[in-house]
Amino acid sequence: KDEKQSLETRKREFESKVIVLQNELDLERKRNVANSGLEQTISELHHQLDEKTTEIIDISDRFESAKQGIKNFDELFAEKQELISRVESLEKENLLLKEDVQKYSETLETQLSEIENYKIKGSELTAHINSLETQLRTTNETFNKSVKSLETKVNEMRSQITGLESELNAKDEKFEEYKHRVCKVLKQHNDSQNNERNSKQMSDLESTIDHLNLELNSLK
Repeated sequence: KDEKQSLETRKREFESKVIVLQNELDLERKRNVANSGLEQTISELHHQLDEKTTEIIDISDRFESAKQGIKNFDELFAEKQELISRVESLEKENLLLKEDVQKYSETLETQLSEIENYKIKGSELTAHINSLETQLRTTNETFNKSVKSLETKVNEMRSQITGLESELNAKDEKFEEYKHRVCKVLKQHNDSQNNERNSKQMSDLESTIDHLNLELNSLK
């Protein structure tokens, strides 16, 4: 901007000088109309004017070039500012992303730790399940052995009960036989006249009945 202002100032100065020279040229023409060297003076003044005009054109070109440079500079400066703004925005986004990454990393680390704990607990549960399965198999084997043993005992007891029932039936038949004999003896006793003999038979019958009762009680 300072260079631009300086160029504009110099341009105005040269334009003022051209006007002054033009005015001086007019005055010289008026003063030297009668002089023999007027043509030469006019020629020199024209030459000076041409030089100044060329200088002014050159300055104008330089001024336009400077203006274009300033314009380009302004565009570059604006682009630079935009890039700076973009970089700042990206830096903020990058900072936020870093914070998110840190947060997600901590969350991931926590989750990995929990997963590891679950794996440990899973291993412990698997071991416990295997132990329970082993205990269950052992218990089932013991139970099956006990069932087989009990079944064997039950079968033996059934056989014993069957035998006892057969024996009891035989005892019942024998008891019925004895009872029939007792009834027969009692009947004979009623018909007998010998009291002594009847007493002896009664005693024998009572002993027989007591013996049968003892046998029946032993079977119950």
